[in-house]
Amino acid sequence: MRQDIIGPELRDDMIDIWDIAAVLWRRRLVLLAAMLGTAGVTFGLVRMVVTPTYSARAELVVDQRQSSMLELGSVLSAFAGGDSAINTEMEVIMSTELLGQVAKTLDLARDPDFNPALVVPGPIARWMAGGHRDDQTPEQVEAVVLERLALAVTVSNPVDTFVLHIDATSPDPARAAEIANAVAGTYIEDQVGYKVAATDRAAAWLGEKVADLRRELVQGEQALSRFSAEIGALSPETLAATEAQGKLLRDRISETRTAVDELVRLILALRALTGPGDLSAFPTDTALARQTFARLSALDARAFDIARDATLGQLDLRRDTLIEQLANLIESSAALDRDYGQRSAEMIELQQRTREVEATRQLYEYFLSRLKETSVQSGMFQPDARILSAAIADPDPTKPNLVGASAGAGIVGLLLAALASLVLEGRSKVFRSVEELSAGTRRVVLGQVPLVRQARRGGLLDYMAANPTSAYVESIRNLRTSVLMQSEGRPPQVILVSSALPGEGKSTVSFALAQNLAGMGKKVLLVEGDMRRRIFAEFFDLAGHDIGLRAAIDTPEARERSITTVGRFGFDVLPSETDEASPADLLSSDGLGRLLDRLRSDYDHVIVDCPPVLVVPDARIMARLVDAILVVVRWDATKAGQVAGVIDAFESVRGAPEPGLVLNQCDPAGMRRYGMADSYGAYGTYGSQYYRAS
Repeated sequence: MRQDIIGPELRDDMIDIWDIAAVLWRRRLVLLAAMLGTAGVTFGLVRMVVTPTYSARAELVVDQRQSSMLELGSVLSAFAGGDSAINTEMEVIMSTELLGQVAKTLDLARDPDFNPALVVPGPIARWMAGGHRDDQTPEQVEAVVLERLALAVTVSNPVDTFVLHIDATSPDPARAAEIANAVAGTYIEDQVGYKVAATDRAAAWLGEKVADLRRELVQGEQALSRFSAEIGALSPETLAATEAQGKLLRDRISETRTAVDELVRLILALRALTGPGDLSAFPTDTALARQTFARLSALDARAFDIARDATLGQLDLRRDTLIEQLANLIESSAALDRDYGQRSAEMIELQQRTREVEATRQLYEYFLSRLKETSVQSGMFQPDARILSAAIADPDPTKPNLVGASAGAGIVGLLLAALASLVLEGRSKVFRSVEELSAGTRRVVLGQVPLVRQARRGGLLDYMAANPTSAYVESIRNLRTSVLMQSEGRPPQVILVSSALPGEGKSTVSFALAQNLAGMGKKVLLVEGDMRRRIFAEFFDLAGHDIGLRAAIDTPEARERSITTVGRFGFDVLPSETDEASPADLLSSDGLGRLLDRLRSDYDHVIVDCPPVLVVPDARIMARLVDAILVVVRWDATKAGQVAGVIDAFESVRGAPEPGLVLNQCDPAGMRRYGMADSYGAYGTYGSQYYRAS
C-alpha cells in the first residue's frame, strides 16, 4: 500500500489540536455524563461499601553504631548498612515469625477485625450457608489472622536514610497504634533474642569443640612421647654425621675402583709385551706404568722376560687385594645407607607428629580463648535498631477519601470517555471533506457530490432533468468541468469511473456525468463495464435488447446492434449481457482496444462504468485504454486504506492516466454535525440562494 496515503484523522505530521477539540466538543454531553456518572457511582459505592480505617505510624532507626566496653570479636557481625541491608530488615519485620509473635502478644485471634470467624453472620449469610457454620482449626485461624495482619502492616524506608516507618491500619484508631508499637517492640526484642540465641549456640558448639581438641591434644602428646622412646636419641646432627660418613665411603669406593681399573689395564699391557722391542706401545700415563716402563726398558731380552713375569705376579696380587677391599667398602656403604634411610624416616615421622601436636595445641588455645570471649559477651548485646517515635492514635480516618476518590474516578471516567471518543474517531479512517481527501491522499479532488435521496433507484436522472439548477446538478457540472480541464490538450474522450467497493455511488456518478455531458450537446455513450452485476436494466428500458458489450468486443459487426439510444436522457447506452465466460479474459483481448478506437471516432465522450477495483481486476485491465479515470469515494464510508489500494492498483498499470478523486454522497447535515459546514463550500448554507430544487 502507498506510504504517502494516510488517514484523515491520523496524520502524524498534521495533527490539529482544533480537530481533537472538535471531536471532544461533539461528544461533550457523553463526556460530561461519563464524568458525573463515574464520580457519583464511586461516591455512593465508597460510602456504602468501604469501612473507615485509621492509621498509626511508629518510627525506627537502624544503626550500626554499637557501644562496647571490651574489644572482643563478636559472634555476629554488626549491621552493614546499604539498601540491601535495609531491605532485609524490612523483610524481617514483615516475616511470618515476627508477625506471629505480634498476633500472640495482642491476642488478635479474639479480634473480629482479624478473625472473621468471630463475626456473627446476618440472616442472609446464614441462609446462604445452610443454617450452619464450619468450625475452623487453630491452624486455620492463625493463618487468617496472619494474613490480615500482614495486610494491615506496611514498612517503608525514606530515601537515603536508615529510618523505618511501620504503619498499621485498623477500624479502631487505638488498635492501629497498638499494632504499630507492638511490631516495633517485637522487632527490637527479636534482634536481642536472636543475638543471645546465636551466642548461646556458638558457646555450646565452642565448648564441645574445646573438649574434643583437649582429648586430641592429650592423645597426640602421649603418642609422641612413646614414639620418641622407641627410636632413642635422634637428632638432625646425628643424621648429618651419618651422611658425611657415607660420603667418605663412596669416595673411597670410587678411588679403589679407579685403582683396580688402572692395574687391570697395566696387567693387560704387560701380557701383550714379547720383548724389549714392544715397549714403544707400552702406556705411560700413570706413575706405576712409567716406573714399570723404566725398569723394563733397561734390561736385555732374557732379563726382560724374567722381570716382566715377576712384575705381573706382583700386579696380580695387588689387584686381588684391591678388589677385596672394594667389595668390603661397597658392603659397608650399603649398610650405612640402609641405616641412614631408616633414621631419616624416623626423623620425618617424629617431625610430623610434633607438628600435628603443635597444631592441635594452637587450635585448642584459640577455641578456648573464643569460648571465654563468647561467655563474656552473652550479657552485653544491644539491638541494631531503636525507636525514634512511638505510634499514637489518630482520630481522623485515612480511608476512604470520598472527595478524592470521587474526583479521581470522575477524571478517569472523563479521560476514558475522551480516549474512547478519539479512538473511535481515529479508527474510522474515513473522509468527510474535500480537504481531508486531498490531504489524506495528496491528490487533487476533482469534485464533491451531495447526497440526494430518491424513492426509486432510477429516479436520479429524472431528478436531474427536473431540477437543472439544484446543488446536485451543479456539483456534476463542476465535476464535468474539472474532468474536461484535467488535461492541457484535448479533453478526455474515454472516461473510466470506478470505486473501491460496491455501494459507493460510482454508477450514479457515471449516469449523472453522461447526462450532463449530453446536455452540452455532446454525443455521449455510457458503457456498462461491470459485466457481472448488469444494473443498467434497472435504470433504462432495455427490453428486447439481448446483445451488448461482449458481442461488440467479439464481433465488430455487432457494435451497432449492441448500442441503444436513451432518448429522454440524450445519450446512448452500451449494456452488457449474460455470459459464462470470464469478463477479465474478454477485456484482456485486443477486441476491447479496437472497439474503443471505433467509439472514439463515433462519440465525443465514452463513459465506462467499471466494477469496483478491490473486488475484480476489470477496471485495471481497461485503465491502459482510457483517457481519464475517476475514483468515487463515498463520504464518511470509504476507508483511507481502500482508497490507497485503488490508487496503487491504477498506478501499477503502465500507461494508465493518473486517477482523479470524487467525494460522493456528501451529507450537509452530517458535515455540520462534524463541524465541517464550511468545508461543504458552495453547496452548503452559503450557496442556497443560488441553487434550488423544485
